[in-house]
Amino acid sequence: MLALPTRDVKNGASAFGTYTANDGKLYDVTCNYNLDGSYGNIVAFFQNIASLPACAEQCESFNAGNPQKTCEAVVYYRDAENNPAPYGAAGDCFLLSTSTGGTNNAATGVDSAVSATSCDPTPYETTDYARYQINCNTNINGDGGNILTTTFANSIRTCADACSAYSGCVDVTWYREDAPDGPAGTCFLLSGHGATQDNADSRVDSAVQIAPAPPMCSSPGPSTTGTYTADDGNVYDVTCNYNLDGSHGNIVRLVQNIASLPACVEQCESYNANSPATSCEAVVWYRIQETPDPLNGAAGDCFLLSSTDYTNGDANGVDSAIYQPRQLSRKELEEKAHRALRMLEI
Repeated sequence: MLALPTRDVKNGASAFGTYTANDGKLYDVTCNYNLDGSYGNIVAFFQNIASLPACAEQCESFNAGNPQKTCEAVVYYRDAENNPAPYGAAGDCFLLSTSTGGTNNAATGVDSAVSATSCDPTPYETTDYARYQINCNTNINGDGGNILTTTFANSIRTCADACSAYSGCVDVTWYREDAPDGPAGTCFLLSGHGATQDNADSRVDSAVQIAPAPPMCSSPGPSTTGTYTADDGNVYDVTCNYNLDGSHGNIVRLVQNIASLPACVEQCESYNANSPATSCEAVVWYRIQETPDPLNGAAGDCFLLSSTDYTNGDANGVDSAIYQPRQLSRKELEEKAHRALRMLEI
């Protein structure tokens, strides 16, 4: 059973979901995301595979017949990657023994699936857009009154999803295998770290919240506020049911049929990554069609704005997000200076 990704996949954006193999094994799926196979971790390779689920089933078949080696993840080339051969052709299916030892990256047309019982330390974004840092083989001790409740989860990621939806939960511990305090699949929802130091445990994974979920906007409703942290770490202040004036030549782009405000923010980030003369500093997203004048915006419209220095106001069904500049780290400043020098050399 394939659960469709919950995020917009236009323009090569990453999207997340799950696939349950024929034998019941669960895989965490990421669209448009490549796993590094350059460090001896490719255990098998198949061509002319019709789909990512079919590629995952090749992984299951491999594990059933190869007790000496284990397939823990797959990479499937939906389209020929925009790289010269032999990196991958449409229909190629790579079986990997691990997905954590190299550099993984976004890649349009390349999809991946990782066994939910394996641990990927890549930061994870939950279904409601909170962010968690995954810590493999690490137990956050449940002492000092920090256990809110327990539930069952089939992966550390779905455990983090449960935490994000539970009031007061910021950290989780998940039992990948049976342990003295609970069977495999036990998910502890925690209000924070315990009274004693975290400890290493090969049976346990944990996740620590690094950015909260943005507000879940509804209409009609008040102008509730919160934050959203973009894929690259930039932070935006979010206001539900609040429109930013775009009638002064400050709309730099309109993107239609966008599924959510976070996806609209990622459009802003993508726009800025191309280094245009005018940068995107804020977004307005139409959750529903605005009334009384439908010409102002239709549901799914995402407006990218260069400035917000005009008359803004409450508007049911219209949500906005404004970029909040942060102080660059020393490394980021050095990288920015190096890029500027390279531009001067061209």
